[in-house]
Amino acid sequence: DPPRQDPRWVRVACAFLDAARETGDPSHYDRAATALARAEAQGDDPYAILRTRAWVALGRHAFADALRLARTARRLIDGKGAARVARAIRRRLRLGDA
Repeated sequence: DPPRQDPRWVRVACAFLDAARETGDPSHYDRAATALARAEAQGDDPYAILRTRAWVALGRHAFADALRLARTARRLIDGKGAARVARAIRRRLRLGDA
């Protein structure tokens, strides 16, 4: 089977996350959240949406929300991406960034 590609609006949200990281402009997180709302309205893959919402929350330094979203995504499927997000959030919490 070919690798599964994330739905269009999830890819758009990821592009905004990249832009936020590259430019330091936090308004890109709002744009990413809007793209994810569109993905959800279209009934796109819930795992992809939750996983990406966790990254948005992480970028906003909403670490508790990011961890909750990553855990919810992880329960949907046994995804290595969700586990990676959860580990990154736990590391930040241990460093006192929360």
